[in-house]
Amino acid sequence: MKKLLSITSVLALLLTSVSPVKAVSFPDLSPEDPYYQVMETLAARGIVQGDAQGNLNGDQPLLRAELVTIVVRAGNIEVLDSDKNCFPDVRSQWFAGAVCAMTRLELIKGYPDGSFLPGREVKSGEAAKIIINALTSLNFVNLDEAQAWLEQNQFYKASVGLEQSIVRKEAFARLLAVADNWQSVSQEQVGAEEDAFNAESDTMMLVESGGPVFYVEYNEDQYQQHLGQDPLILFFHAGWCPKCKASKEVILQNQEQLVGGAIIFQVDFDTELELRKEYGITLQDTFVAINAAGEVVEKNNAIGSSTEIQTLIDASLQ
Repeated sequence: MKKLLSITSVLALLLTSVSPVKAVSFPDLSPEDPYYQVMETLAARGIVQGDAQGNLNGDQPLLRAELVTIVVRAGNIEVLDSDKNCFPDVRSQWFAGAVCAMTRLELIKGYPDGSFLPGREVKSGEAAKIIINALTSLNFVNLDEAQAWLEQNQFYKASVGLEQSIVRKEAFARLLAVADNWQSVSQEQVGAEEDAFNAESDTMMLVESGGPVFYVEYNEDQYQQHLGQDPLILFFHAGWCPKCKASKEVILQNQEQLVGGAIIFQVDFDTELELRKEYGITLQDTFVAINAAGEVVEKNNAIGSSTEIQTLIDASLQ
């Protein structure tokens, strides 16, 4: 569904691109600047706006909250009233709707500690992945593959290193190039494949007694690192399961209030068959609390309140 929405959105952009571009002239962007026409086009479409003085600040690093906001505008992605409070550091700020909508559609996710870090500078590879996955039918997992695809198709003006922060006007230029031209790329050039290993989340979380509770998608390497060392909860979740969705909402809406220091892993019920077998899981929406010694201390089906999930966390601390 999310890709269907993205393709429709890109087609809408293509249709609007035939209209004459009305110059809005950012005061800090000269008509001689190689990015000038791109910025005028994006401004005319209402995707990019100036600051209080009308300036683009195009040579400043782009922040994560800014990137997601312009991607949502470019993709005409629907923001629901419920799109808020999706991360501890994303509540109801100006960017919350965009960030939470993209998270709901599984187009972005946060860091292993459960945060989104909206004020962090965007790295070039990260920008490539977010833009491509949101505005096309492609689904890159690795940042380097996403960046390579952009460069392969010359959807950029300046070459930027994978781990380098990208400036605003270069990121905006790449967004427009992808939105308007990606469908002309030969499918032989695509090569975007799923990869079970996610470099963004394959790190050790700092779990502290009495500290915050982390909620992350299941990662085998991460799970093995923490099993037998930290309290864990396995949430066997299926995307087609309404009860699973309700349980997830309870957790995300109350995550900031949950305490104890534990990791909740969202495990794919349909694909993690070995893990299901290991823990004797036959029903989706099942929670397994595991203590720091690696022992199962409690199982539960469905979470209807923050009190119930806190009870499971407390059990894992025993």
